[in-house]
Formats: sequence, C-alpha cells, structure tokens
Amino acid sequence: MKHPHLNIDLVIDDYSVEFETQISMREEINSVSSFTIGFGDPFNLRQSRVRTGSVVKIYLSWGNITPQLYMTGIVTRLPKNISKGNVGVTATGSDYAIRADDKQAWDSTYEYLEYTNRKASDIISNLMGFVPTISTSIKPYSSEPKMSWECSSNSSIIDNVKSVCEYAEYEWQTQPNGSVRIRRTLEEVAANTRYMLLLGNIEDFSSSLPDLGYSYIQNISIGKDESKIRNFYKVEGKNGIYGTGFNQFSINSVGRQVEGYHKDERLTSVQACQVAARTMAKINGSASRPIEIKATGVSEIRPGDVVYIASVQNRSDALPGYYRLLRKNSNIGAVGWRTQYTFGRLKQSFSDVVRAITFK
Repeated sequence: MKHPHLNIDLVIDDYSVEFETQISMREEINSVSSFTIGFGDPFNLRQSRVRTGSVVKIYLSWGNITPQLYMTGIVTRLPKNISKGNVGVTATGSDYAIRADDKQAWDSTYEYLEYTNRKASDIISNLMGFVPTISTSIKPYSSEPKMSWECSSNSSIIDNVKSVCEYAEYEWQTQPNGSVRIRRTLEEVAANTRYMLLLGNIEDFSSSLPDLGYSYIQNISIGKDESKIRNFYKVEGKNGIYGTGFNQFSINSVGRQVEGYHKDERLTSVQACQVAARTMAKINGSASRPIEIKATGVSEIRPGDVVYIASVQNRSDALPGYYRLLRKNSNIGAVGWRTQYTFGRLKQSFSDVVRAITFK
C-alpha cells in the first residue's frame, strides 16, 4: 500500500517559503522545543525576510488534507552564508514562551516577588500573569502543596515556574500554538494512557488491548538501559542537615541502586534536602526505552503523554507496559518522517536539581 504524500508548508513572518530539504525537530518535557530547517527561496527573498527574531511556522498534513499548524518558533541563529544556496536556521521554542525566558521575576531596580504559604498553583498562575503575551492553562490538584517561595536575584519567570513545578510535581509544556500548559506529572498507569504502539502485525494481538488510538510497527526493536538507574539518595545541606529519598517501585523491580550522597551548601533546610533527594530518586530510578520509528507521522503523541507499548509474544525485546514519552526527535522531509521516541524518565544531574530549588 502506498503511503499518502506528506505536505509541508513553511511560513516565515507570514510569507510562504519554498521547502526543499528537511526539518530536524526536538521536543522534550519541561524544555523549550527547538528545530532546525533547511529551505530554498527561488525569489531570493531570504536576505530581507529571514532574520533573528523572525517568526517561523510549520504546517503539516497527509494526502489531500489541508495542512495544520504543527510548530511555531522564532529564529535565534542565522548562518554566515545566508545569501548562498539553502539556509539552515535554528528556531528555538514557541515564540511566546521564549520571550518569557527573558522576563525578569526578580530585579533589585524593578520588582521583587515573594510568596508566603500559598498553593503552588497560585504561585505559578501569579508568575505567569507577569507575562501577558503568553496564554497559560494550569489545573490544580487536591493534594498540591502550600509553600513559600522567593524568586532568586536576576532569575526569569520561566526559571521560577520550572522550579515551583518541580517541587509541586507539575510539568510545563509549550504547545505548538505558543501557549503553555501546566499539569500534574502523569504517572505511567492505564488511567493516564492516551495512545498505543504495537510492535508487530495488529492481527497478532489479542482483543484485550486497551480501547485507544494505535499505530502498529513492524521490524522495530526497542532497548532498555538499566545501567544508569539510581534509586536511593542522601543529600546533605548547610550545617550538616540532610534528607533522604528513594524510589520504592524501582527498588522492588531492580533492587536498591545506591548513588551515595551529595552535599550542597545552598540547601539550607531539611525540606530542601529531602526534595532534592526525592527528586533525584524519582527521576533517575527507572530505565528509558528508545524506539526509532520510520512512520507516516505518529504526531498524536507529545512529550509528557503516557503510552501503552505492546509486543507479540515471540518478541523478547519489550514487555507490555505503560511508558511516559520523554522526548521526540523528528526528521521531516520530502522522503518521509522518521521519528525517535524515548520513553521512561528524564535523567537529571544533582546540580540541575539544586538549581531548580530555591528555598529561603
């Protein structure tokens, strides 16, 4: 069966640009997405039309369907030889979200933001309210914590939103239209699953599969890397205070994988040490599963979504289970759409976790 034709429309500052090569795109949880494009311009308009700050929009569709907006961003880097041949442009993030990255949340000459014993969702909503160019949606949950928060010197709105989300077990995602969605981190359970990947012919599966949208994939293998699992941490802060954190589900599955302990004088409370230890154990306590798929656009799945992966019984590389999509790397061009999905939990260094925690 012949696959339908992939339509790609590239629009820069509201002008349609002839597409010639390919788009390399990376999407990830809690990160501003990025993509690199290569294109040609027979009317030699690129010198005047493409510049740092230009708004780039990518529209995609299959067959006779009208192309729909898939990603929007702003140009953050231009090559030196922009006037010759095809042009590679690095456009990073949703155009509204990246502008928020420069918005100061704390500046001694401008404003000072501090919150005392408030719900995490209230703090996040208030912070995002300082950036009126961004449309934001946040859904509070019943057990979200109350907390005190002081924005650190010269920090940006996005830095503080990410930090509060990390503590309160929210994740934030930039959407293709430039808006930001903030939701509680989804657990890998049936109730949160929205899509299936079936490794093998669909006829080989039983009728007991979940009632979900699906793609079946042949001649694909997936790996499972357990070599970097660490699921028990002790974190020491200032003046000998400390906290511990562990991932009981991971310990039950693979045994106790001890990281040892970390020390950082910036952590000044037992609560901060416990949050750092718990976060490290939660994020680094499970293996990731990379899957590379040459598909006709499995675009329904976005980072943060929970997916059910099943394989036929004669496959030994994957067991049925629920996995969370961490990142999505796509190469989109005239020859097709090749995507690598990585499922599991994001690995995170201790320094990254400490930077995300600001307790005063």
